[in-house]
Amino acid sequence: MAKFGIALLWLVSCLSQAQTQILLFADHPIDIHLSQETLNANILNALEQHADGQLHFSYQLVPQNRSWRMLEKMPACLINQIKTPERQAKAYFTHFPLTLYPPLRLIVAQATATSWPAEFTPASYNLPGNNLIGLVKGRSYGEALDIAFAATPQHYFVRGGTEPAERTLDMLIAKRISATVDYSRSVRVYLDEIQSPFAFKAIPIAGENSAVAGFIACSKDNQGKAMVEALDMAFAKDAMLEDYIKFHRAFFGDEEGAFLEADIRARHLSLKASH
Repeated sequence: MAKFGIALLWLVSCLSQAQTQILLFADHPIDIHLSQETLNANILNALEQHADGQLHFSYQLVPQNRSWRMLEKMPACLINQIKTPERQAKAYFTHFPLTLYPPLRLIVAQATATSWPAEFTPASYNLPGNNLIGLVKGRSYGEALDIAFAATPQHYFVRGGTEPAERTLDMLIAKRISATVDYSRSVRVYLDEIQSPFAFKAIPIAGENSAVAGFIACSKDNQGKAMVEALDMAFAKDAMLEDYIKFHRAFFGDEEGAFLEADIRARHLSLKASH
């Protein structure tokens, strides 16, 4: 009986050691009550399930701009990060994204939409008067947009802190800024959440015609590398792919979901080929 007890303890210890514990930094709370509106949470929950108990996530609320500094000091990961050369020098990125979004849009009040161009070109469009576009501090909008925004900082109000995207939308609703750059679906979800009647228009941005991938980025150390490998192993499973597509269709609707599906399947084939 004593030998059996020792063997059982050894087995439990081995299983515990095999499980990859991942601390995720996020600038907004991760929903624990799952629905079709909780894309991040649905996918993270599915990753745990398809990893057969080998993945476990915990969460810490950290502003986006501070989370990258913390990543240099401790083993952890960030969610929905756009890959840039600068960031890839500081972190290991998953091969497969946590989420895929339709292109970014310029979000303006419907009441002021006629004063904006049909397509917004950040590099050449001069804002009239005291108009400001709200951006999120520490967030990358992709290399081309990051460069364009940095070239004319006087046009932008940069919001930091926790839940900065939501607070930026609050500023737009309150007419403290004239526009923001975000995903139209994210804006709709937030307005529904706060039950706001605010009407908005999503204006296309020049050059932004492709899906935007938000990856999981982990600390640039051995633990971070192991986290990324464990995540990609779970992402590579065919059952995970079908859940991933299902969650994106539920979140974005059939039209946008179909737009994303070809990209998702191509990325999954690339992931499986790399493993």
